[in-house]
Amino acid sequence: MPRIAALLAALFARTAVAQPQTYMEKDVPAPAAVDASKPQGFSPKLKVGSNVSYNHSRKVVGSPDGSTFVIGALIEGALEWRRGQHEWQNTLAINEAQSKNPLLDDFVKSLDTIELKSIYLYHLVKYPWLGPFARVRLQSSLFPGYYVNDQGKDVDVIRTLRNGTSPDRDRTPLELGPQERFRLTDPFEPLLLRESVGAFANAVDKSDLKASFKLGPGAQQTIVANGFVLTEATAVPDDPNTTSRIEEFEVRLTQLRDTSELGVEAEAEASGKIAEGVTWSLLVNALQPLYESVDSGRDGLDRMNLDVQGKLTVKLSSWASLDYILLVRRAPTVVDEVQVTNGLLFSASFEAI
Repeated sequence: MPRIAALLAALFARTAVAQPQTYMEKDVPAPAAVDASKPQGFSPKLKVGSNVSYNHSRKVVGSPDGSTFVIGALIEGALEWRRGQHEWQNTLAINEAQSKNPLLDDFVKSLDTIELKSIYLYHLVKYPWLGPFARVRLQSSLFPGYYVNDQGKDVDVIRTLRNGTSPDRDRTPLELGPQERFRLTDPFEPLLLRESVGAFANAVDKSDLKASFKLGPGAQQTIVANGFVLTEATAVPDDPNTTSRIEEFEVRLTQLRDTSELGVEAEAEASGKIAEGVTWSLLVNALQPLYESVDSGRDGLDRMNLDVQGKLTVKLSSWASLDYILLVRRAPTVVDEVQVTNGLLFSASFEAI
C-alpha cells in the first residue's frame, strides 16, 4: 500500500505541473499579425522643427524699404497601436509661423494650424488591405486672429452680425488707424470637428509608394464664439464718377456662426519617394453635405467641403530639410472662398522619439 500511494502521488504531482503549460498553449494563443514586418503594440513618434528667414530691401523697385522676418515652428507626433487585425492611429500636426514686413510694426501670424486625428482600422483576415474604419478629426488654430491696418491711413470697419444686421451702418463706422488691429477670432476659433465611418482600401503599400482610399458617411460641426471673418476690403473713391483719387478704405467683416453638416465623405491619400532624400505626400478629402443645420442658400457641389494637403521634402542632412507645403481648404460654412496657403521652408528638426 505505501508503494501504491507513492506512485499515485507522483502521478498526480506530474499532472498538476503539466496542466498550466497545456492550458496556456491551447487557450491563449498569440495573435497573428496581418503584416509581420510592422511592430505590434504601441509605436510612438515625435518630430520637432523650426525655421527662420530674413530679407532686407533698399531702393528695390516694387518693394518697400525695410526688413522682412519669418519665424516658424512645427510639431509632428504619432502614436500607433497594432495587434493582429486591429490598428489604431493617432496623429498630431502643428504648424506655426509669424511674419513681419516693412508695412507692419508688429509680428502677425501667417500660418497657424493644429490638426488632431484618431482612426481605428480593422483589417480583414482574408483581405488585410481592406476593411472598415472609424475616425474623428479636429482642426483649428492655436492663437487669436487679427486684421491689421497696413494701409498707412485710417480705414472704416463695417461689421455684419450673424442675424443680418450691421451696427456700423446706422452710426459712424469703427475706424482703425495705421498699424491698429481688430481682433477677428479667439484661440481655437473656428473649431472644426469631423466624424467618419466607412470602408478603407490600402491599394498600394510599397517602400517607395503608398496609396489608400476611404469612403463612407461623415458629419462635421463648426463651433465658433463671436468671431468674424474678413469678406471684403475695398477702396472707396471720393467721387462715384472717378477713381483717380481715393478718400477712404473699407473693410467688411461677417460674424461666424455654428453649423452642423451630414453627408458623404471621400478621401484619397498617397505618399512616395522620388529619389534618395526626396519624398512627397498628398491628401485630398471631400465632404459633400446632404444636410445642413443652417440654410446657406447653396446647392449641389457649392456645399462641398474640400481639404488638400501637399508636401515635398528634400532632406539636406540628418537634421535639416527643405519643405514645400501646400494647404488648400474650402469650408463654405466659414467663408465662401477657397483658402490657399503655400510656402517654401528651410527646417531644422530632430526626432525626439
